[in-house]
Amino acid sequence: MGRVPRFVSVDAPFLISLAKGDPACESSVDLVSRFRLFIVVPECAVKTILDICDNETNQAVKQAAEKARSLLPVWGFLQDGLTDVEDVIAEGAAKLIEEQLGVTKAISRILAEVSVHKSVLFLSDDPAIIDIDSKILDVIFLDRDLSGYVTLDPSSFAEVATKIMTRGA
Repeated sequence: MGRVPRFVSVDAPFLISLAKGDPACESSVDLVSRFRLFIVVPECAVKTILDICDNETNQAVKQAAEKARSLLPVWGFLQDGLTDVEDVIAEGAAKLIEEQLGVTKAISRILAEVSVHKSVLFLSDDPAIIDIDSKILDVIFLDRDLSGYVTLDPSSFAEVATKIMTRGA
């Protein structure tokens, strides 16, 4: 019996930081591959990057988003849109998250898509996401029969993963 693929989702702020050469994000990508996990970019993360490329007035942010957009095919991350059924599930979960946590529609949507993708880990460089109590999300997802996951910022992930890997060395 083969192993079921395990996914690590990333959001637009993570991808933009990665494009800027953030060492914690680069280290996180390396560690994800060493754990034989697969990075998946949710559809709404790609849409957010495209939206920033088209509409952002801050040139530094726009240039970073354009660089992330151009590097997406080079990085080789999985990019998979949701099926119609998954999209309906994600939309329902996003509304619930938005209502329960009082977060923006964009944040609730990325959290919902990560869950629908059955990711085991979510790497985000967005303080609004990092500061959400993961136990609250666990209860919301459990209540809706959606998969839960751990949300980490790139620096924390790199620190924890390195400790795990050096124990076995």
